[in-house]
Amino acid sequence: MDKDEEINDVEDMRSDFEDAIKTVEDDDDPAEEETGGSQEEPTAETAPETPPEPDGEEDQPAPAEEPDNDSPAPSRAEKAPAGWTPAEREQWAGLPTDIKARITKREKEIADGLNNQVENRKLGQQYSEIAGKYQATFAAEGFASDPAKAVEGLVQVVTNMRFGTKEQKVKHIADFIKTYDVDIGMLDDSLAGASPSPEQTQDTRMEQMLDKRMAPVNNLLQQLEQNKTASAEAMNTKTSQDVATFSESAEFISDVRMDMADLMDLAAQRGQEMSLQDAYDKACAITPEISKVLTGRAEKERILGNNNDVTAKLAAASSIAGDQGGTGGGAGDLSLRDEIASQWGTG
Repeated sequence: MDKDEEINDVEDMRSDFEDAIKTVEDDDDPAEEETGGSQEEPTAETAPETPPEPDGEEDQPAPAEEPDNDSPAPSRAEKAPAGWTPAEREQWAGLPTDIKARITKREKEIADGLNNQVENRKLGQQYSEIAGKYQATFAAEGFASDPAKAVEGLVQVVTNMRFGTKEQKVKHIADFIKTYDVDIGMLDDSLAGASPSPEQTQDTRMEQMLDKRMAPVNNLLQQLEQNKTASAEAMNTKTSQDVATFSESAEFISDVRMDMADLMDLAAQRGQEMSLQDAYDKACAITPEISKVLTGRAEKERILGNNNDVTAKLAAASSIAGDQGGTGGGAGDLSLRDEIASQWGTG
């Protein structure tokens, strides 16, 4: 109820009151006129006869009635409403009972409305303060124009978390983690830091005892693992160095390196050890283009080697023939062809 409605209610009440006063005055005027017209001076003819005096004792005046102290106090309807002026309160007693009840009821309704309005205004003010304080939050959540809907959504989430099913609770928690970028690791640490139950405490003590007894074994295993890691790193370093050195003299290393790796892995799976040279030779042999090139080179080297042998033998035969010609030895009957053939067979 706003201020204008309150003013209208008060004006209506006063209008009712004035109408009631006017009604009472109108009712009183005819009575007075009737009374004034009917009163006449008594005459001797019409004077009532004097009753005879009774015999005996004279009449005693009746005792005055004592006021009743137990009479109830005037009710609320018998009192003028609070806020009336003295002149208005003076007219209250002359109002009819039903008008008094009507005015009293109306006054009570107005008072109740004002009290409710105070509570509603207080609640609205508190709500406005909260909406203004968290305006940025409401805007970020998409409720900038309707904070009441944001409050309703928040209460709905809290209701589901308090009274909902496990599926609803899990869904809300998952939405919180995704929407508000919750760190899973920190959340896990926070949950792990919660007070453990007696069963969890007993399990923890058992684990601590086992860890203490197994500490020497764990240290040994850790040392072995460290040595294994160091050995693997050293082997990898040596392998890298060997591959780098070998690559300097391996002409086709860039063409067959993947095949070499496959061959060495296959040998390792069989428990065999294969050197880089063996892997390189086999990889080149199974590669058609490289194998063809290497075969051609080998053939050329073989032919060139044979030519060199023939040249050497011819040179040797020539020197022998020259010696015999100078001395006139018995071998002079052999022809040059026979001499060459003889030297070839000997060689």
